[in-house]
Amino acid sequence: MWNEFEWENKINVKSTIPSLKQYFDSLLVGTNMKNLTPGAVIGEECRFLSANLYSRSAFGEDALANVCIERSVSGKIVGQVRIRAKTQGLALSFGDKVAAIARKTDKAQINKV
Repeated sequence: MWNEFEWENKINVKSTIPSLKQYFDSLLVGTNMKNLTPGAVIGEECRFLSANLYSRSAFGEDALANVCIERSVSGKIVGQVRIRAKTQGLALSFGDKVAAIARKTDKAQINKV
């Protein structure tokens, strides 16, 4: 399917989310994609992640994504997510969602007592 899809959107990821697992889980939920890579189940100690994702839109359009990310020495998550689809709109839409997830931060909030 990867070769059949004409449109590609490559997103560079730079995120302050503290762990790869949290970022990957946010990516799956935020894009409504399914993990095709059985070995991509990760623990909190992992530094690298490579996985393939799949999704079908409500209109029956398919999309694939390849995720290659790592946790850098500084603690930030960096890498790329490549999305391929038959239509430009779907590839761009998923790219916007991935970019929004990368901008999320999980900073602790302090409430007054």
